[in-house]
Amino acid sequence: MTMTLVSKPDKESIKDNCFATPLTIHQAVFGIRFEPQFGILDHIGKIVDLILRGKGSPFSSKLFPFSTSNTTSHTLHGEDTLIRIGHQDLICQLPFNTTNTDEIKAAADNFQQFIIKPLKQCENLQSVHRYGLLISLSGKSLDFQRSPIDYYLSSDFHRIDTLSMRFTKRLATDQAIAMKRINDFRNAIYSIEESVKGEIEMSIDYQHYFQPALDAESSSDHTYLKFVEQGLRYFTHEFNDWLVKSFSVKEAA
Repeated sequence: MTMTLVSKPDKESIKDNCFATPLTIHQAVFGIRFEPQFGILDHIGKIVDLILRGKGSPFSSKLFPFSTSNTTSHTLHGEDTLIRIGHQDLICQLPFNTTNTDEIKAAADNFQQFIIKPLKQCENLQSVHRYGLLISLSGKSLDFQRSPIDYYLSSDFHRIDTLSMRFTKRLATDQAIAMKRINDFRNAIYSIEESVKGEIEMSIDYQHYFQPALDAESSSDHTYLKFVEQGLRYFTHEFNDWLVKSFSVKEAA
């Protein structure tokens, strides 16, 4: 099941500054983490109603037909969709089959307008510590001229069957460089898996850590959508260039 959840964006949301990519995105996960607020679960019914039935919301009970709860979170989910509302995080997972990052940006706008916003309406959301964007790729849509096992291990080991590796690149932010008492930073976490059958999965987890945490006033200057635009630029440039250079990857015919 693949989908594109696109609603009418606000004026700030969709700008012509993202790019097409030869890489086919098959899943995206949007998320924020904040100071623990246990009162969120006291208002979970109203929050869920706003998400699923709010005016203009692209999210509906048809996409998220199932619901489960525990002491720290409430989860709406379908076959390959998920919204988790926790006492310190908010996550939305959606399937895609696209090379157009504007579709990812439109979905991020929906996440901001129809999931983050209702949470803020019901609960005075305090101290956002992290934004996250996870983009997953399927090796079925790519033509690897050189497999990850061959690239990383062939000269040192023989007859390696599987590979699972993860590495992190820490990135500076403009605010941390230019402003005193701002220690924000970004992480780009690369994950690679190759199975015994030669199937390859890759993902990049792009994150922004806020130090100090975002308050209500500063969050208006650091919206989730602006963060996603930065993450998509990194994906279409640095990540794409690394993938092509390392594995001679091209889009499969």
